[in-house]
Amino acid sequence: MTQIGGDHCYIMQARIWVREMIQAECRGPGDKDNAMRRLARRHRLPYGLLWRLTYKPPKGIFWDVYERLRSAYSGEKARQAASLASEIAVLRLQVPDFERDRLDEMLTRLGAAFQGNEDAVE
Repeated sequence: MTQIGGDHCYIMQARIWVREMIQAECRGPGDKDNAMRRLARRHRLPYGLLWRLTYKPPKGIFWDVYERLRSAYSGEKARQAASLASEIAVLRLQVPDFERDRLDEMLTRLGAAFQGNEDAVE
């Protein structure tokens, strides 16, 4: 195993991934620890690693662990996108036909804003 040490950009990126995954997994106030445990179990990551990246950043990180974190982050983003797509499909079924065009326009603007194009929201 190769350890990445000294180059803090890898550790900072891993911290960002962990923070975003925990934020998405939290079910409410006081659920951060449980969210870390659920993520650790789901992605077969050490709970201690998630804790350290959240509260006390390590000086180095093993490359295989970094890649597992990257894979977990990608998996979580894909899971969130699939969940959002199913919610949108249900919403489209609940909206009357004469309002669907307006809903599609709103979703397009929201998607553009999500991608970073804030001008599309106005």
